[in-house]
Amino acid sequence: MPRKNRTKKFRRLLLNAILILLAIPPALTFLFRDPMVQTLSAKMLTSVLSNKTGLHTEIQTLKLDIFSGIEIRGLRMDDHRGNPMIQVKRLQAKPVYADWGLFGLLFREVELEGAGFSYGRYKGEEEFNFTKLLDSFQDTTQSGGGGSFKLKSRKLKLTASKFHLFDENKEYNNGISMDYADILLDSINLEMTDFKIINDSLNFRIDSLSVREQCGIVIHKMSADFIMSSSGLHAKGLRMEIAQSTLDLDLDFNYSSYKSFSYFIDSVEMVGNFRPTILQMGDLGYFAEIMFQMPNKIG
Repeated sequence: MPRKNRTKKFRRLLLNAILILLAIPPALTFLFRDPMVQTLSAKMLTSVLSNKTGLHTEIQTLKLDIFSGIEIRGLRMDDHRGNPMIQVKRLQAKPVYADWGLFGLLFREVELEGAGFSYGRYKGEEEFNFTKLLDSFQDTTQSGGGGSFKLKSRKLKLTASKFHLFDENKEYNNGISMDYADILLDSINLEMTDFKIINDSLNFRIDSLSVREQCGIVIHKMSADFIMSSSGLHAKGLRMEIAQSTLDLDLDFNYSSYKSFSYFIDSVEMVGNFRPTILQMGDLGYFAEIMFQMPNKIG
């Protein structure tokens, strides 16, 4: 075959391949508009997650769109006791397709609406319920020849969400103050940027946060740069409007592993560097009831 004909044939094949690749996203978008396809896809993903983690998982619908990205509705994952550990009413993720190979999973924006997370330890158990889930990902990393799990989102948003932290092996008699063995954060509205997960480490910036704890304390506004790993939690440029106080500081929690939080008082070192701050002493009553009797203001 003459060289000119071979070149022409190669160009035709290359053009056909490009056209097929370009047709895939709109074809998938059209296909996933069918409610039956959304339901079947959700069942397939549910099966994969359940088999991988060993935990009961449910997803109502899964939708893919070339413009809006991935939408998951009705996500629920139970812990080993059969109680809800992760619940999300709606998850919207917009991937950056071209950069996935450069930094694991890369998203332009991730939004969670009506999310609920329950992290805790049951009576008589040593491990927290999230341990089994984390171990399943760790097993994948180890079997993959030393690779690492990476996820990055340029923007992450939570609305109308909640977080429950509990430990049934401990009991605190704090009266009307916060119960450290049963912390429930509700009405969470959070916006973060530059969110990164690399294995068990987190790095992100909180641009805005408002939340209420069940004891009554309210964080009206909060912003900071956070780094969290198995050796420490560091909040730089932390600014908070909490109850009647306004705080500006750098805060560090130093520890040897995540398990140190189970023995917080003895195993976690706290270091704070305060800038000009206004502290209403009575606000400390949410953490120690006797402080409600002190109306003094510092700063």
